[in-house]
Amino acid sequence: MMLYRRRRPDETAAVLDLVAHVFDDNPFARDSQVRADVAVEPDFGPASSLVAVDTLGRLRGHLAHKPLGVTLAGKRLPVGRFGSVCVHPDERRRGIGARLLQLAELACGEVAAYILNPAQDAYVQRFYEAQGYVAASRTRSQVQLDPVRLSALPAPPTRAATAADQAALEQLYERHYGPQAGSVRRAASWWQARLAGRRLLWSPPLRWEVCDGPQGPLAYAVRCDGDQQQVWEWAAAPAAPEAALAVLAGITWNAPDPVLHIAPDDPLWALAAPLVTADITPPPDPVMLKAARLELLRPLLQGILHAAGAELDGDAAGATVRGEGVVLRLSWSHLLALVYDGRPLERWVAAGLVGCQPAGSAALAVAAGWLPLRASTRRATDAW
Repeated sequence: MMLYRRRRPDETAAVLDLVAHVFDDNPFARDSQVRADVAVEPDFGPASSLVAVDTLGRLRGHLAHKPLGVTLAGKRLPVGRFGSVCVHPDERRRGIGARLLQLAELACGEVAAYILNPAQDAYVQRFYEAQGYVAASRTRSQVQLDPVRLSALPAPPTRAATAADQAALEQLYERHYGPQAGSVRRAASWWQARLAGRRLLWSPPLRWEVCDGPQGPLAYAVRCDGDQQQVWEWAAAPAAPEAALAVLAGITWNAPDPVLHIAPDDPLWALAAPLVTADITPPPDPVMLKAARLELLRPLLQGILHAAGAELDGDAAGATVRGEGVVLRLSWSHLLALVYDGRPLERWVAAGLVGCQPAGSAALAVAAGWLPLRASTRRATDAW
């Protein structure tokens, strides 16, 4: 028998022990500094953490949750995001994970959808699909940069970011990344923890570099040294190309194989393109989505489809999309995933997950035109 409840403050170490045991490929959960920093991380606090406890008082399952605003079609969609979902191997297939997920969904309150990034294992994806989630994907575009060209860039002075830069950096982030699909609204606690240099549970340490103008930071970049020297974020004020290049050159200084997370639709792509030696974008990784409050989700999807020439109808049982003599019938979760993902439509129709009338490639082409192209989604630095 399991007791499900909020985690107590004195159980942080036990949760991290469980995470380290279940995700044995995560090198950070056993790191003493990571554990100390996570213990004071608001986004990983007891109020955002559910646990399953057996009759002996042992933690056998865990799930972290928090509300987010995720950008879709230039607007912020309120979602509940889940992370660090784990069940002790000895307790699997007993409904613990499903129950934690149900409780987390209830705890999220008024949100349009639920979202999480699952482990890569196929059985994990099947578990979430059994709970009503749909597998979409995210593409995180990455390019290799030429260190020689970087070293030749003119380099106005740059410096490490401090806590005093929080408001300016948040403004730069919102202006640059805010409209991009999958970007999230960051809480003040997120900025405070990252600029203070606190360690993350799911990534190596971050390094922040800024270039100042007369009124404060004009550009910033974030680097994470894991398997590669990766620049995860790079943002600048409009009409500040020198500052943008300065922080990029500064943060990649002495990096033999610098990698930049950037897509061709990024506002700074024109500056990055001459420095690129190769596109090394990995295959898309999974994102699990599930529709929640239709009164919040439907207006956004309706606006996206209407702008593309289609009309959305439906009820709690499912959605219907019509246009140019073509009709799609599908669940709200599948429709959300199609809009988020950027066109796995043909595959889903073939699998019977989406109904398309009339049948045939011409109708599929019409329906595909209603959906946004896949974009580079979610900043990697928004990891838990």
